[in-house]
Amino acid sequence: MTILPGRSLLIHPGAFLPDDLDILKSQFNMIEVTEAEALAMATNVFVVNPETVVLHSGFDHIAKLIESEGLKVELINYSEPNALLGSFRCATMPLARL
Repeated sequence: MTILPGRSLLIHPGAFLPDDLDILKSQFNMIEVTEAEALAMATNVFVVNPETVVLHSGFDHIAKLIESEGLKVELINYSEPNALLGSFRCATMPLARL
């Protein structure tokens, strides 16, 4: 799960208990990913600023879903860090989360 700008949430609902999911649904616009996408760390994106999200280039479907929320998506090849089971959050280690 990743909170995106504009009260959107990138999430695989199957990873949450129904009561917790209901709470999230009441607070956020849900952008749902499949179990396969979640296991491939597709929800692990990097929010650069309130308008831009960086996403691994292999997740074109998710990029379109995020763009439909009015956000700009930058796709980059991030396969090497992903091969080591790390992704944007591990690599960028932001000091403050907005």
